[in-house]
Parts: sequence; structure tokens; C-alpha cells
Amino acid sequence: MARSTGTKQPSGNDGVVDIQVTGDSVSVDKMVDGLMRAFSETAITYNFLQDRVYPILADRAERRFASHGDEAVGGAWAQLRPFTQEMRAQGGFGPTGPINVRTGAMKRHILQREPEAIPMPTGGTLYFPRRGGREEAKVKVAQMGEMKSRTVPRPVLAVSHVDMELILVALGVHIAQNQNGAGLGGF
Repeated sequence: MARSTGTKQPSGNDGVVDIQVTGDSVSVDKMVDGLMRAFSETAITYNFLQDRVYPILADRAERRFASHGDEAVGGAWAQLRPFTQEMRAQGGFGPTGPINVRTGAMKRHILQREPEAIPMPTGGTLYFPRRGGREEAKVKVAQMGEMKSRTVPRPVLAVSHVDMELILVALGVHIAQNQNGAGLGGF
């Protein structure tokens, strides 16, 4: 039965999304309800960011450590300077590498700690790696370099265009699952 209906839903930015439908308003109402479930603070924080996005980011970081950089940001990491190689050798570590893994503490900080997921009024926030810890400063130096010590950036955290595509697909799956299987054959 065709009828006209209107619904106003909060958009999360102190505004309202106004939807006017003429036709099958019951199906549209179900779709809007599914979208509201998909984008609730809890669902976006835990089901999407923590359960779907975090594994993509962690996988990229793992691959960057394994290959000493990759196509996601700037290619391979710069080789260590002779002075750094000397210091590493004196400390009992391999002089030329592995880069960014002298003691393994920073790598463990990034890859072996669960991320911090926080629901927010407008969605959610994912901190990867989790905030805090002694290694947080080392991650910052690896990412951005440091002028004082003349350390060049060797970013361990990055996102490639492929990662972004995977995240977009994961978002589509997340939305579809909150539609009670409608639209993607129960995907």
C-alpha cells in the first residue's frame, strides 16, 4: 500500500535527518531502524571499530614490522646510520636491524595490547595502539622522527588504499548485518 510518511532522526551533529517516503514506508522504517542500530555508539565502537577495523590496522602494522616498511607510507624504512649501528652492536643487538625492533617492547606495545575503544556521543573512537605505557613516546618517534636525535621517520603505523577499501567493505557488512539480512542476502 502506498502512503506517505515522514520521520525525523537525530543526525548526531545537533541536526536532524528528515526522511520523506511515498510508497512502502514499512520497509523504509525498518531500514532506518537498522541504520540507527548500526550507527549507535556501542555498535560503531565495538562491532565496527574494535571487531572489524582493528584487525585490519594490526595486520598492516605486523606486515610493516616484518618487511621494514611497505607501500602504505613511503616504502622501505631508511637504513640505520653508522652511529646507531655502533650503539646497537655495543648493546648486544644486531647492528643493522631489525629496524624498530631493538628490544621488541614497541612492537609488543603495538601488536600485543588490545586497542582502546571508547563510545562517544557521535559514534566511537579507537585508539590503536592503546594509549599510555612507556612505549608511547617510541611510537611517536618512529612515526614522525625526531630532530634532536636526528632520527628519521620510520612509521610503523600506516593505512594503504587497500586497507581503506577493506574498511569500507567492513562498514558495508556492518550496516547490512544491522538490517536483519536485508539487501545483501543475509551477509
